[in-house]
Amino acid sequence: MRSETSYSKPNFKQYFGLSGALLRENLKRFWAIPAIGMICWFFAGIFPFIIEDYNRTNFLATAARPSNPFFAIFILAFPLIASVTTLRYLFSSGSVAAMHTLPLTRGRLYCTNYVSCAVMTLAPVAVTFALLTAADGFSGRMLAAFALLALLALLYTALFHIAAMLTGNVIASIGVAGFLAAVLLGLLMLSSVYFQEMLFGYTFTNYLEALIFRLTPVLHIFAERARSPVWITVYALAIPALYAAGAALYSRRSLERAGDSVVFPAFETVFTLVVTFAGMTLMSVIFQSAGWGRFPYNLGSVVGAALVLLAAQMLMKKSVRIFNRRTLAHGAAFAAAVLLFLAVLSFDLTGFETRVPDPARVKAAELSRRFTPALDSKNIFIYGTRQDFNYDYEPELSNNIIFTDPENIRLVTELHKGIAELRGGAPYYYAHNHYLTLDYRLDSGRLSRAWTLPYKGILDDANARALFESEEYKKQTDLRNPALGQPFSISIHSSANYIPINYDEMAVDSWSSTDIILSSDVYGEFLNALSEDMRNETWDELISCPTAVAGLDIEYQANVEYADGSRGNTTSAHANIAVMPYYTRTIEWLTARGYYERLTEWKKHIVSAELTHLISSSLPYSPVIADSADINNPALILRALDSSVSEMWDHTDYWQMIVTVETGDGRYTTGLVAYFPGDSPTAAALRSAAN
Repeated sequence: MRSETSYSKPNFKQYFGLSGALLRENLKRFWAIPAIGMICWFFAGIFPFIIEDYNRTNFLATAARPSNPFFAIFILAFPLIASVTTLRYLFSSGSVAAMHTLPLTRGRLYCTNYVSCAVMTLAPVAVTFALLTAADGFSGRMLAAFALLALLALLYTALFHIAAMLTGNVIASIGVAGFLAAVLLGLLMLSSVYFQEMLFGYTFTNYLEALIFRLTPVLHIFAERARSPVWITVYALAIPALYAAGAALYSRRSLERAGDSVVFPAFETVFTLVVTFAGMTLMSVIFQSAGWGRFPYNLGSVVGAALVLLAAQMLMKKSVRIFNRRTLAHGAAFAAAVLLFLAVLSFDLTGFETRVPDPARVKAAELSRRFTPALDSKNIFIYGTRQDFNYDYEPELSNNIIFTDPENIRLVTELHKGIAELRGGAPYYYAHNHYLTLDYRLDSGRLSRAWTLPYKGILDDANARALFESEEYKKQTDLRNPALGQPFSISIHSSANYIPINYDEMAVDSWSSTDIILSSDVYGEFLNALSEDMRNETWDELISCPTAVAGLDIEYQANVEYADGSRGNTTSAHANIAVMPYYTRTIEWLTARGYYERLTEWKKHIVSAELTHLISSSLPYSPVIADSADINNPALILRALDSSVSEMWDHTDYWQMIVTVETGDGRYTTGLVAYFPGDSPTAAALRSAAN
């Protein structure tokens, strides 16, 4: 009868056999691993519960759950420690020979070692759950949390067993274990570096981020993200798949390669190429920091690829003698792949930058709330959607504008086409930039873009004009929208807050004399006036961007349900709005109550202004000061303010004016900065007065 030894012909069924004797021997020899694990889990999950003398139930809902950072560390560390320790016999020629003289197939050895590691890793998890249950009673939420921990323990034990199969020494095994645990995350992140730099419109979307997290189980689970049954099922199915892969590698492992960094030549190539890709990315970023444009970026990629490839080969071979036909062939193939990769991105051979979806396939188009720079002074920030507060997602609480009307969707796609044509043009690279995001919800999937655009380019777009003036936009930006919550604080302040000229001296609080805090009984009528002005605002009025007469802050709050089931009021949104001179209803409301006079009181105290001439070879991007002068004519300054603007988007020659006021408390500059085109009559009058 043939002896069932480790040298017998491999049989797949044998890889699920178990040796009770070897299992007991492993647990006896390596008992310190679960013992240390139990101590660590005790101090992470049980000891804090013991010393907690207030609201232990709430503690269990917050500290003793998978997102506990110590649990995350343990669920990675102990499977790695157990795998490397149990399989370390593979890293010594003497030990591996002795172990394989046992009357066990490789399959039984592999299965028994895996089960041994699983027991050593899971034992502390099970004991911690049992003790917490005994202390506070059974909890379905707690059971689900620790079941996830157990699932990940089995998953990473199988993955780290593969690392041990691929390597021939302890250090290499630990390194490859980390490599396998993060390789998908790393490749996606590295690729995104190139996409962000070389593809006009590429954005690292929330959906890509979610994919990265899901492909990295420990991040997905411990980041408290949505744990869909689909992905948990994927993780569960991955355990037998990884186990089978490790067992198959064991059946083909050359035992005489014990001590080598990598046992399988094919993996040596894969590992080298991934490390080289990481190195070339780092080098490209370093070269780019010189600020010379796209060329140093590509040059850094090529130089980095060559240097890191050589270093990686030396590391794998543990020798500097790597220049042979095989290495040179690999280097040439990788260089060709790098050049092809850069060419595809540089020339957009995939058509990514010009790809615009068919409007008929778009269910919704989500555009930045501030989709034009003129909206920068009309910000509405949402601190949290209902999803964040354990509710279902409500699109009204998005920080973007969601267009679902077919005509508006068509306008968005036309806007997209116009933006795509800006690629490579001088306005894009030299203009004062504005960041815009666009996300399509298609019949199947999503399509997202983000651009840094010239201010003037978007201001001249007829599609942006139509979208701003659409009913869909006006409705979602209405400050009376119930989805924002209930207003609980409205404060109005002057557009020219005082700034002390001498910062070493304590100044009177600049806000105390101009801030107006409205009482809650007038919130409704004030918001009605303001909202009607904003609803009636035209695109031409918006982009004219005159100097605001006042600013206001609105805080909203909502009653929400938190993860632990409790409810309470929390800030749900914040609106920062500039009151423009053409907001007639708002100004009438403020005037009728005497507020407008208080807000403009500073104009009576104007004594002088500093005028600065700014010139730049491009649009206002790091302009050069050509000249400066002081104006001591309050009446002229006051008239100039009426024709000033708060931004200068499309001029390379313009004047900036900062006003100085004098009160009984001293002399101050104001926070208001006014601009005038260099060729405007107002600028000429100011220059004349200065001369």
